[in-house]
Amino acid sequence: MNKLTAIHPQHQSMVNRCISWLIKYEAHNQQRDLVEDNSEFECLEDDKEYRQIDRKCVNAWNKFLEYADELPKREVDNIESSQYY
Repeated sequence: MNKLTAIHPQHQSMVNRCISWLIKYEAHNQQRDLVEDNSEFECLEDDKEYRQIDRKCVNAWNKFLEYADELPKREVDNIESSQYY
C-alpha cells in the first residue's frame, strides 16, 4: 500500500485510516459493480450476494467518513486529490 503523507505529522495515523477504508470501499464497490452486471435478478435487492456486498460497501464508506470528519479540511482535501480517491 502506498502511503500518503499527511500535511501535518500529527494527523498521519488518521490519514492512514482514511486511506485504508477508502481502499476497502473501492474494492467492495468494484465487486458490487460486477455482481450488478452479472445478476440474474430483475430487482437487485432480491439478490443476496448484492445485498451483502452493498452493505460492506456502505459500511466502509461510513467508516471513511467517520475518520475524515476528525481531520482538518486541508487533510481531507489532500486525500481527495490523491490517487486513492
